[in-house]
Amino acid sequence: MAEVDQSYKEVGDDRSKKQPIQLTWVNITITAMPAVGRCKPRGALKEKRTIIDNVSGNVLPG
Repeated sequence: MAEVDQSYKEVGDDRSKKQPIQLTWVNITITAMPAVGRCKPRGALKEKRTIIDNVSGNVLPG
């Protein structure tokens, strides 16, 4: 499993102040796994499917 960078600037308990933030992600891969067990819904995946593969990006405030 991938490691997540847990570094962040800690903000006090005053939640009335809104601070703009920037989100950044690097080499994200998301996969959908087939249902397990005997009761599977119609149209369930039969094999593992990659939804997002090796995507990097960021979101700026605003």
